Amino acid sequence: MTVRIRVRNPRIVPDHDYLKLRPPIMVFVLGAVFGGVAGTLAQTSSSAAFTLAMWLFALTGCFVAGAGIYASLRIRAGSIRVPNTGPLVFSPQRVPRILLVLSLLAFTAFGVVLCASWVLPGWEPIFQTKPGGANYRSGGFVAGVVTTGIGTGLLAYLLRRLLVPGPRGLEVSPVGLRWREPQHAKVTLILWEDLRAISVGVVTRARVVMISDADGSMYVRGQSQLASDPVTVAEIIIYFRDHAEQRHLLTDPRSALAVVTGT
Repeated sequence: MTVRIRVRNPRIVPDHDYLKLRPPIMVFVLGAVFGGVAGTLAQTSSSAAFTLAMWLFALTGCFVAGAGIYASLRIRAGSIRVPNTGPLVFSPQRVPRILLVLSLLAFTAFGVVLCASWVLPGWEPIFQTKPGGANYRSGGFVAGVVTTGIGTGLLAYLLRRLLVPGPRGLEVSPVGLRWREPQHAKVTLILWEDLRAISVGVVTRARVVMISDADGSMYVRGQSQLASDPVTVAEIIIYFRDHAEQRHLLTDPRSALAVVTGT
């Protein structure tokens, strides 16, 4: 479920309205460029292979733009995304991840079509250079092989990150804070008694929750990983850090949020 709340006596930022999230302008620009240019080329070409390749290239840009726009529009000041049951988990949205997978599938298919245009009978080779010469296939065929390889590698990397078990965002339980690092399968657990500081910072122009443990290690969870307002997430963590007697409520997200907001 996605809800909007305002915590009592905020101590990190006096006014949550400072958080004005807008879709990155470059996402709109790249999506428009990919879709517009590729779509125009697809409509003006008489080659079936080239038309198919350009539409796949346009879809790649549109899916990437859609993922960024959807993720940005869904996060608002005071909004959090948590499950209806189970432990309190701030997890990334499914739609942007699905769109990213689709974008890589379209990009990989674009490379396959580039290669296929050189070997399938009746298809006009795409990006042909020096016809009849020694470098006859140095253009589209090589580009297709490289594109297919890059797309397949990125798709395998993304699926590996998505399919590895463990909390993908940030789990707040009666035991402590737990999450899985996106780069590998390692699950990090910080017990409540080892939790030292919670703050909100900015990393690459995005708000993040900064978590410090007893060893002095600093961990960062970004708003895209949480699909929630980092300020609100930090305030909820601080509340249960300071109210150990209420941590048993963390097994029920609705009850946990109710005690934080006083409703």
